[in-house]
Amino acid sequence: MTIATALPRQRRRACDMTAVQDYQYQPLANDGNTRFIQLYPAAHFEDPIRVDIVERAYDASKTQDPASYEALSYAWGSDEDSAYIFVGANSRLRVRHNVIQILRYLRDGITPGCTARTLWIDAICINQADDEEKGKQVTMMGNIYACATSVLIWTGEPGCDLQALQRSFEGQEKEKTLLWIWTPANNEILRLMQFFATGWFTRRWVVQEIMHAREAYIITGSDTMQWQQFRVFVKHLESMFSYEVLTPHVTAILQHLSNLTALKPKI
Repeated sequence: MTIATALPRQRRRACDMTAVQDYQYQPLANDGNTRFIQLYPAAHFEDPIRVDIVERAYDASKTQDPASYEALSYAWGSDEDSAYIFVGANSRLRVRHNVIQILRYLRDGITPGCTARTLWIDAICINQADDEEKGKQVTMMGNIYACATSVLIWTGEPGCDLQALQRSFEGQEKEKTLLWIWTPANNEILRLMQFFATGWFTRRWVVQEIMHAREAYIITGSDTMQWQQFRVFVKHLESMFSYEVLTPHVTAILQHLSNLTALKPKI
């Protein structure tokens, strides 16, 4: 997280009183730069999202004033139910519903005393209407993830508490766990496999984003798990299963997870 200049009260009032216009992207001043959002806190979870969009260099080796930021890794989601976020004093930007929800949860996690959270999110920080800019920025994405203080892996809204499942599994002997998992009255494993079979876990670009990360965190709603903890969790899952009794679909998911969690963020 980054401490940034607080959004002045006068500007918040001006945002309500001034005619709000659609946000206009300006060309990047330098090919080595990108945009970042400064996400501001709010009193209530459902309050409108308010951000500033700023242009900065991201690579500390090429500037004396690099941005300190977290980079988001997530599934793009549907164009349906898009909504506006508010940029600066009097601009608005339409973004996808899942990005709105991501920003709400990340905003809710701003450390007390901090005035903003600095993030890189491709859907906002790259002008999606400018194909030339998109082409240049896409070639830089590996470096953008590598220079971030951490990569935040958004898997979705609440629905699968990985930490609770891990504690539950670790508290049982292997034979009892297998019986417990496949008891028809208990659908925890089915819910878990559905969770792993959708969204972020099926994206193509996650390998690049994890391999370049200094540090990575799995985020599901308000819950967070370090990538290293998640790797241990998946290994624990693998050790509990006899692959002979699994369906091909579940086997494929577990093998994909095993390959994915073999990736180690750089130190």
